[in-house]
Formats: sequence, structure tokens, C-alpha cells
Amino acid sequence: LTAPYTLASWLKVRAFRVEHDVPCYAFIFMTSDKESLLFMTDTRYIESKYFNYKYTYIMIECNHVRKQLEAIMDKAILDGNQGKVFKFKRQASYHLSLAGAKKILKNMDLSETKGIFLMHLSKECCNDALIKAEIQEKFNIPTFVCYRNGGIN
Repeated sequence: LTAPYTLASWLKVRAFRVEHDVPCYAFIFMTSDKESLLFMTDTRYIESKYFNYKYTYIMIECNHVRKQLEAIMDKAILDGNQGKVFKFKRQASYHLSLAGAKKILKNMDLSETKGIFLMHLSKECCNDALIKAEIQEKFNIPTFVCYRNGGIN
């Protein structure tokens, strides 16, 4: 975890490494009003030492639904499309699935969390309505899907 960096008189940020196939970071933003935001994308997991913080908002990758990804990968294997097979194997290995996002959130202290934002969704193998409903139902926290070209739902 880096030392806090002041972005504005009321806003600081800290960065920490996350697991991915290339160097990537997650960020914790903290306001002078004691609100915080965890922003993590391009990862397959974060270390458990970050689970005990009480984040006001969480923006977490929810890249794919594993069954959808596997079905698309199986078709690519049958079609002999090695490029797509490689792409989807990499996606399965280095990006958070719905199950992975739920596992991380389950282990976090969500007692002060006001909203969960799901982001970095795959076009091919993610069902926006499904992931939003599953996360919101499991954690009973308002949940939103962040869209690739802006906007949330």
C-alpha cells in the first residue's frame, strides 16, 4: 500500500498491487468527510489484508459469468479458433468472474458500504441483469452496472 497522495485538500488516494497478468493497481480514495472508495479492475484477486477496511463505495470488476465464458470457449475449441480460445482462457485466468467478485465481497466488511458498482464487464460473456441481481440480492446493498461507454444502471 502506497503512502497517501493528496489529490485535493479534501481527497487522498492510495494504490496497491493486484494480481493480473501484467502489473496493475487498485486504488483507495478517501475524502476528508471520512468516505472512501475502493476501485479495483483488471485483477483476479486482492490480498485479504484489504478486506478489513470499511469502504463507503466499492467499484469492482465483474468481467464474466463463468458458464457463459466456458460455453463460448467450448464453441471456439470446436471451431478450431485458437485466437479466441487463447483470449477466453486468459480472461478466465486473469479477470474476476461473478463468482470471484462475490467471494471477495463476502470476505469484506460491508457494514458501511452504501453502493457496489460492477465494472469491466465482458461484451461476450456477461449478463448485466444477472450479475446486478445476484450481487444486490446476496449483499442487500444498492448495486449498479457501469457501462463501457459511460453511464450506470
